Amino acid sequence: MNDSYQAVILAAGRGNRIAEETWRTPKALLPMGPRSLDDQQQTSFLRRQVELLAHQGVMDVVVVVGWLGGLVMDELERWAPHVKVVRNTTPDIAISGS
Repeated sequence: MNDSYQAVILAAGRGNRIAEETWRTPKALLPMGPRSLDDQQQTSFLRRQVELLAHQGVMDVVVVVGWLGGLVMDELERWAPHVKVVRNTTPDIAISGS
């Protein structure tokens, strides 16, 4: 493990350009396809980023959540409990950005 590296992943936005898909599913949790050519298990954008960081030894990861943040936190707790979460508490996430 490489304790000298840290990462912050911004996952707070609504994804207005793809609003039909993100009304019930946060953009970070949308499926992006298989994990790799060798592993056909479907994965999300967020999970892929966390796994790539872990593969490089970066375990000190913070994810900033906002829109549907509870769903993101539930997913992280299930497969990446080591990841820290910070919530963007802006009441109107559409105007605050990530």
